[in-house]
Amino acid sequence: MQTLLLAGWLLFSWPGHAGTPELSSVSAQTAAYSKQLGLALLGDVAALPEPPAQAKDLHAEAHELLLGRAPETTVHAYEQRLRVFCSRLDLSESQRQAVFERLRGRLRGSALPGSTALEKSRLDGGKSKVLGDKALAMSEALGRTRFEAVAVADAPPPHGDPAALAPGAPRQAGLRINAVPPAGTQPAAPIPLEELETWMEFGPPPKTAGSALAGIGLGPRQDPAVVLSKQAIMHLQSTPEGREVIQELQREYAKSGRKVVIRAVDVEGSAVVQRRGIEGIDGIRGLAYYNEGIYEFNRKFLEFKDKDVAMETLCGNMSHELRHLVSHAQIKRLLPDSHEVFKKSLLDEQRARLSGYLVAARLNSGKATDYSEEAKDLARKPGQYWDGLKRGPYYVDSLEADEMRDPVQAYTDRLAVIQTLIDRLSKSIAGLPKLGAKLQIMEDKEGLKARLTELRSQYDGQAASDPERLKRYEAQLAKVKSLRDRLMSPQGEELLKRFQAAADDPEFRRLQQAMVRDEKALIELLAGKPLPVLKPTPGQLDWDEFNECVERSRRDHPAFWSDFRARFSEP
Repeated sequence: MQTLLLAGWLLFSWPGHAGTPELSSVSAQTAAYSKQLGLALLGDVAALPEPPAQAKDLHAEAHELLLGRAPETTVHAYEQRLRVFCSRLDLSESQRQAVFERLRGRLRGSALPGSTALEKSRLDGGKSKVLGDKALAMSEALGRTRFEAVAVADAPPPHGDPAALAPGAPRQAGLRINAVPPAGTQPAAPIPLEELETWMEFGPPPKTAGSALAGIGLGPRQDPAVVLSKQAIMHLQSTPEGREVIQELQREYAKSGRKVVIRAVDVEGSAVVQRRGIEGIDGIRGLAYYNEGIYEFNRKFLEFKDKDVAMETLCGNMSHELRHLVSHAQIKRLLPDSHEVFKKSLLDEQRARLSGYLVAARLNSGKATDYSEEAKDLARKPGQYWDGLKRGPYYVDSLEADEMRDPVQAYTDRLAVIQTLIDRLSKSIAGLPKLGAKLQIMEDKEGLKARLTELRSQYDGQAASDPERLKRYEAQLAKVKSLRDRLMSPQGEELLKRFQAAADDPEFRRLQQAMVRDEKALIELLAGKPLPVLKPTPGQLDWDEFNECVERSRRDHPAFWSDFRARFSEP
């Protein structure tokens, strides 16, 4: 007998000689069908012939297992049934193991929730719940094969319940780790706004309104921020990735009676700016508060001049932040012991970014946006992009799996990185008055105001956001230092062990694999739908050209610069 170990679970030992299924008592015809059935369960066969008489019971049992219609009342008894079933399939050991893994997660009756005594046993808690939830997480991560989708769609309702398998009836939530809908699943339909409003709260009223919503017929009593958020969540659902994240959000929140709040807020130190022809926000676009189920987006979206760019950028951000809410809800529910580590994993941000970029890329109407440029950067050099992200100020406390083996060293290295960022930003802030004075001279005395509107926008945005950005950098420095010190202390011993265990944890490997699949999906999408090539705005200077103009002005018109020299003590 040979013992197999997968994903941290001791699964089972196959009967008979290792690698040799016990099929001597069945016909060659039945053996051939059992192989076809096994491959269909793994997704390698699109359709099956009519089963021979000797295999009809095997075919029927496969359907019952897929539907979760099990008479067993304990996880252990259900596994025993699965072992016998898998041993009848004319497959290799690794293939049987994969079938077992896929079917094991159906023990909760995923297509027919609550239809079995075993489901009740799982929900009652204890060991059955732990084992059941982990099995479900693994099975859901694999997605559904075409064979399973057909089996579920064609199944008659259980116990005379005609609504149990109604088209589009949501399944109970599982660990869905893809931004892209899993292969073989039916496209989800957009959830109507009226239904969303039963479990989503849009508000509160904004303090200001801008031009991004001009021309869409708002009445005087309507709230522009609420209207924008409702329009965005429906536009978001015009993409498969957008529908996927909203459907998952519904499963995690609405089905458990929780509300999701979506609202616009003022973000201190942010501004709408023009960079190289792109209208965007300098500062935080949006934030997710996963403990409270809240998504807040920057009210500056209301101030965009281009409402198409405002909508596409907001939809990308909405998909990103709502993916955070989904991810944390799923991890807390299914892998609660891993949530503390997941919060410090770069995977959290990687999953969210890919979700946002996929949505924004699909919605792009031909204009360059912050999201289109970032998506291109990621698709061009993924490894370089992710490395830069974790070494930036906002995710400097986020670790990749390999770094979790020695998080103390990783955070020690990051402290040096963020200190460099703080020093660089502090120097930039100190130079802002001088740069502002140069802009003023070139606008007023050299008559270049019309050619400096983009640089002025960038400067004003930087002057508003950099002081707040520096505060966040310094807070991150203190946060990383505190986390590093905690891991070095007796109080952090348990967390240290969790980090080290996560480095080789099968669940985190699955998350990583799913992220790579989403990354590949983005690359393929952009290969088929090239995003706009960034073009400088005609007539606008860039910073290099501006500096050349400054040098020429100081040489040709020194009188323009007399007050500047005196103010900044220059000769």
